[in-house]
Amino acid sequence: QRRVRGEVGIRCTLQSEPQTAYAAFSVGLSKRWLFTMRTTSGISELFAPLEEVINSSFIPTIISRHATPSQRDVFALPARDGGVGVFNPILTSELEYERSLAATAPLSKVIHEQVTNIEPARALALAKELVSAKQSMIAAKRTHEKNIAKNTV
Repeated sequence: QRRVRGEVGIRCTLQSEPQTAYAAFSVGLSKRWLFTMRTTSGISELFAPLEEVINSSFIPTIISRHATPSQRDVFALPARDGGVGVFNPILTSELEYERSLAATAPLSKVIHEQVTNIEPARALALAKELVSAKQSMIAAKRTHEKNIAKNTV
């Protein structure tokens, strides 16, 4: 919790430069958390202190006031859907882990089978599976974001 407050708190003290705080969040800090979410299951509740800091300190720094729960939901949406991409880590964690599993399933299968010599045709099929899984992951994420957008409008 101290680290969460330290990372976000440092940026939140930049009252005179909220754009800098937002850039630090969206480009750097959030990517660290996404990596953890995508590689570790069952950790949603561990992000509660982070969400508390985002909701009580970070967002108020950006918009100069506290956000309502419905505004918080809108801020979690990507810019293309009218939000600002400040996701809720509690709600996002398990979804990111599931998407990661789906996207890496074809590659994981090959690794688990310990295939050492892959025929070119199999390599091409595996590459197509990976692309398809990635596209499915992106489509699922957009559908989820659109559902959130519909529920908050």
